[in-house]
Amino acid sequence: MNEVEFIRKLAGAANGCQPPKLDTADRVLREIRRRQSPTVDVANHIGWLITAATAAAVLLGVLGIQAWQSLNDPLDDMLVLVDLVIS
Repeated sequence: MNEVEFIRKLAGAANGCQPPKLDTADRVLREIRRRQSPTVDVANHIGWLITAATAAAVLLGVLGIQAWQSLNDPLDDMLVLVDLVIS
């Protein structure tokens, strides 16, 4: 017997069966909700981690730009020092 005939035979047997009269939808939905709640907490923690990492990246970016500008213009640093000495 090949697979197609076996599946047809199974489908014919399944059509003749009556479904059970027991309603399991509430238990299934409770189990689904119970398993979903930890993933929501993990997503919340990951969101806070991403927020902190983004804030740190912005701060380092601003400091990096300032450092790059001072490295590109050494005369500006010298003038700032002269201005501090004079005033």
